[in-house]
Amino acid sequence: MNHDVRIIKLSGNHNNNDFNSWVGDSIGFWKDDTLVVHTVNFRPEQSNFLTAISAQLEITKRFNRATDTEALCRRTSNNTPAYTHAFKVERTIALRKLD
Repeated sequence: MNHDVRIIKLSGNHNNNDFNSWVGDSIGFWKDDTLVVHTVNFRPEQSNFLTAISAQLEITKRFNRATDTEALCRRTSNNTPAYTHAFKVERTIALRKLD
């Protein structure tokens, strides 16, 4: 969502499980030319008719440049209490021009 703000810590560890955030607790790190963002500690109240969310939900996103004008975002969702196995989604994101 373009109106949600999320802080991605680029060093350190996840917060403890005592505090779950609406957008989860994210940490990121670089692996070669890919930004890897691991998010946990979601609030199960976010579940809706499209997505089931449990307190065990883990999302890993990998961002890297696909072309000069696009980034590639690969997302793996692991939520075994709600789904039988992890699933992956991949999409490109248009980049804004520098000017």
